[in-house]
Formats: sequence, C-alpha cells, structure tokens
Amino acid sequence: MNMLISLLPLIILFGMFAVSAKLASILLRRVRISWPMCFLYSLIVVLLSASVRTLLALLGLPVSGAVAGAIGLAVQLAFGTGYFAVRASRASGEDAGWRNGLLLTVLTLVIVIVVAVLLMLLAGLLRTQLMH
Repeated sequence: MNMLISLLPLIILFGMFAVSAKLASILLRRVRISWPMCFLYSLIVVLLSASVRTLLALLGLPVSGAVAGAIGLAVQLAFGTGYFAVRASRASGEDAGWRNGLLLTVLTLVIVIVVAVLLMLLAGLLRTQLMH
C-alpha cells in the first residue's frame, strides 16, 4: 500500500500530460492527436524528465531548482515539438509540422503548469484546513 501511495504523484503526472496534450489539440482545433499517441508522449516525457534529473544528480552538478526546471522545460519543448510534428495531424490529414508541433507542445506545457499550480494551492489549502 505504501508503494502505491509513493507512486501516486508519478501516476498523476503521467495522466496530466496525456490529458493536457489531448486538451491542447482540441483547443487548437487545427491539430489532432490520438489518445494512444497522447499516452505515449506522456510516458516518454515523464521518463525524459526523470532521466534528466537523475543525470544532473549523478554528475554532481550543483543545479538549483529553477535551473533544473528550465532544463526540464527545454528538453520537453524540444522533444514535444519533434514528437507532435510527425505524430499529430492537421485536419487535412497531413503531419502537423514543426510550427503546429511547437504550438501543441507549448499549450500542453502551459496546461500542465496551470493544473500543477492549482493542485499545489488546493493541497496547501486542504493542509491548513486540516491543521485547524
């Protein structure tokens, strides 16, 4: 049971990226991506993020949280742009292309960041309510 609870943040992160990618494609209207491709994107992004963080720790680089976050965003932006450029499609059926891949990635990351901030605020609010 303890192990399941420790995996909960990773499961939530995985779900947030998949749902955010799909929502971003719906909001953009001109780009479509299937659910399986959203889940594959999410899996790769979570693994990439963990790998970058682990690599920085193994190299013993004194990297602040802000710098590590910026590196993580840059890696996700580069990967997502390339991934969506060839796996997402336009309404005409063609590949989405680099520009639409970039737009889809940026919107996905914005949605993930907004949801993460809202979840942290909610958790803080619940914690203060439970303490009193």
